[in-house]
Amino acid sequence: SGFYLRGKAEGLEQGRLAAKREMVSHVLACRSMTVSPAQQEQLEACADVEVLDRWLDLALRAASAEEVFG
Repeated sequence: SGFYLRGKAEGLEQGRLAAKREMVSHVLACRSMTVSPAQQEQLEACADVEVLDRWLDLALRAASAEEVFG
């Protein structure tokens, strides 16, 4: 039914967002970058795939978490 498919799509999108957030967090941790509580909250609250992709790209090359989330 349409309700089931819509719910399934929403669940998949939430999983995709959670995975991207985890990737950003993992890269920052691997690069020994300190993330402030406010930055962690910003990351956890983000529901925009494009923003998460940008943060991931920045996390790979930035010198600090401020450069990622600034």
